[in-house]
Amino acid sequence: MSAESSGTKLPLIKIALYGPARSGKTAFKNTFLGKRSLGDYIPTEKVEVVEVVRTFFRIRSGRKIPVETYRLAIADLPSKEELLSERLANLSRCVGLLLFYDVTDPVSPQILMKMVEDEIISGGYLQNMIALSIIGTKKDLGINKDAIMIGQELADKLSKEIKSIWNYDVPHLIVSALNVEEVKIVIEVMEHILMTLSIPKDLVNKLSATAVLEGAVFPSVEPVKEEEILIKPELKRPEALAEEAMEIAKREKVIEEKYKLIPATKPWDLLKNLASKYPEIEKILLLVTTSRGEIYTAFYPGEPTLENIPIDLVDMIIAFGKSLKDVLIKEEMGDLSYAILHGTKKSVLYTRLKGGKGIIVIKTKGKPSEELIRFFTE
Repeated sequence: MSAESSGTKLPLIKIALYGPARSGKTAFKNTFLGKRSLGDYIPTEKVEVVEVVRTFFRIRSGRKIPVETYRLAIADLPSKEELLSERLANLSRCVGLLLFYDVTDPVSPQILMKMVEDEIISGGYLQNMIALSIIGTKKDLGINKDAIMIGQELADKLSKEIKSIWNYDVPHLIVSALNVEEVKIVIEVMEHILMTLSIPKDLVNKLSATAVLEGAVFPSVEPVKEEEILIKPELKRPEALAEEAMEIAKREKVIEEKYKLIPATKPWDLLKNLASKYPEIEKILLLVTTSRGEIYTAFYPGEPTLENIPIDLVDMIIAFGKSLKDVLIKEEMGDLSYAILHGTKKSVLYTRLKGGKGIIVIKTKGKPSEELIRFFTE
């Protein structure tokens, strides 16, 4: 019995496999799905999206606690230049990105770096990515340290951007795309970042490129046999499946009851118009809380659907507002009018609406213009 068959709809998270030809994207996807990769290389001719249901667990007091069950959509993006529009169309709908290169060939990470600069950074897609990792593949065929150093250079460059947005360093992992355990670790690292906005150091350390750059030598890994690569599903008693489905339904009901979309179209139009008037705006979020604990949201950019509500960001903003309120009370400063946080690369403008029930947060590229600050404060 699945959550969807019981009438609940699991949240959808989409990630992309991105990189030059022969970098192991399709082999990685096939290994994760328990499929045998073909011996001959066949380039991906179109975007291929697969979807699986996963549960994210946290370890507490030695026990695995289920935190979130969701649908993971994995998009295998083709690398051909003539398929650029298809790549970019799918990138715009992703919140996670795995960047692949071949560790046996220094040209591969160079091509990846150029693709990232020309398509992802220049196109403004980096800001949409919550979770990002660089994956060097084919370590079972030998390792070229120059290739890994170029990959690390890209990781360091992207870390400067991601750290200013999400406050973590981009993991750089070296794997065999035919090794089931290593593929699973990569997915779990991505999953952990998406759910917690933090790095699972114990998992990253198992595959970190740092060990290679410091002189460690990875042992050769024999390609796994077909019968070993199949991922056997965990068998559960019918009672356990029913209990799990009930827990999933319960969590989904809480999310559905707590987080809602603002039904009126005018607030959504106002956010969109505001973003078009001030080009430095990267993201706007409007929150309105009720006495029953419901949180109504409107945001830009993004389609107004329940699954697009940035729940982690909403909770973070509410917690930040409570902390500010505590400071104001303690220092006898009165009611909060607004707060402006200037970073070296991004800025955040935070204000409460009249009555204290609503919050508007604007994230800008660099320092906001005086015109925007004047509009925001007045």
